[in-house]
Amino acid sequence: MRAAIAGGRSVVLDATNLTNRDRRRFVRAAAEMEATLVAIRVVAPEEVIRERLSGPRAGHSQAGVAVFEAMRGRPQPFPSPVLTVDTRFPIAPAVSLAIRLAGG
Repeated sequence: MRAAIAGGRSVVLDATNLTNRDRRRFVRAAAEMEATLVAIRVVAPEEVIRERLSGPRAGHSQAGVAVFEAMRGRPQPFPSPVLTVDTRFPIAPAVSLAIRLAGG
């Protein structure tokens, strides 16, 4: 992550960083490197999440409903402003905004 930031690249952290403790090292690294930190919370109604996780999908994650159940009680509010993206709707505008907020 530090090498990517030092090289001028943006870094995206995934949903496994649900608690402030999980995020601490990344927040600290961004501050130490004077990098812009844009927190993005991706949401959808529970029934939409369950439907998506129940069927086959493209990508690397093979997490299913059981993983969702295990993780759903863990999220903590981020200690800074957050861009919230509801994935029931097209995400392109939110992605563009995130890029602009990150200075890209």
